[in-house]
Amino acid sequence: MISALLDLYENLAHTDSLKWAIDLQAVMDSEFYDPEHGGYFVVTKDDPSLILRMKEDYDGAEPSPTSYALQNLLRLYYITQNEDYKKRAEKMISLHRKEALSTPIMFPHFISALDLFFEEPTEITLFSPSPNEDFILDNVTTINSDFLPNKIITYADNGESQNFLASLSVTHNPTTTKSYIQICQNKTCQIANTTDEVVSILGYKK
Repeated sequence: MISALLDLYENLAHTDSLKWAIDLQAVMDSEFYDPEHGGYFVVTKDDPSLILRMKEDYDGAEPSPTSYALQNLLRLYYITQNEDYKKRAEKMISLHRKEALSTPIMFPHFISALDLFFEEPTEITLFSPSPNEDFILDNVTTINSDFLPNKIITYADNGESQNFLASLSVTHNPTTTKSYIQICQNKTCQIANTTDEVVSILGYKK
């Protein structure tokens, strides 16, 4: 659910989805997180019938709770810059990394999350003078038109999204008078004013 909510925020600028994802992550941390060793149990801490609480880490037909949790923590960190998410992610990596790297075929989604952590994402921010649905849909459609792993999309729209991120101490440029896209890769940022420029910067095939 957290992963789906983050998808809604990144692809449609649904700020309420981001808020809900943050709230659900807080519940997950409270009910399932192991503060001593790191990682997440698959059952809550208050079930009196349990003798043993397990952590599920193998990716089967579906990604494991551990892999989803790690991916979610990293995405939340890159969006909000909240170091608590990063610290929990680092603890999870320390707990599961050796086993994942020794048998990677059993941990494909976890390995994907490791790649997000070690390689750092392409950070894409859509700037606009005001919330603009057409601008969002046109450019997000272009951004998603080719395979680009490890991307994070945020919005500086002088509206709810930007105000919420500002409340989390995530700063963006002050009010802008035009719409454009900032794409940051390998600690270098470039500006795109059209979808063609987005395609060129991201290295997509036309």
